[in-house]
Amino acid sequence: MPSMDQLIANLANAQHSTGPKSEQGKHRARLNAYRHGLTGQIGLLTAEENEAFELHCAGIRSHCDGFCFHQRAHVQTASGRLEYQ
Repeated sequence: MPSMDQLIANLANAQHSTGPKSEQGKHRARLNAYRHGLTGQIGLLTAEENEAFELHCAGIRSHCDGFCFHQRAHVQTASGRLEYQ
């Protein structure tokens, strides 16, 4: 159980953790539930993020030549996207 001093310190620190202030930050933070946690596989990326992600996946797939279907599925799942090609 925390001491009274720890409780007071925690309450004081919590006042600094109020989330994003700018409209851009608020807009980006509202997508956190879709990008992390249990629903993290839902793809809500900006165009720039999606392009970088596609390059990332293409680089990983290029190393999978000769892999069987199940091996490719494991690699693609680990890279963040499951694709059946």
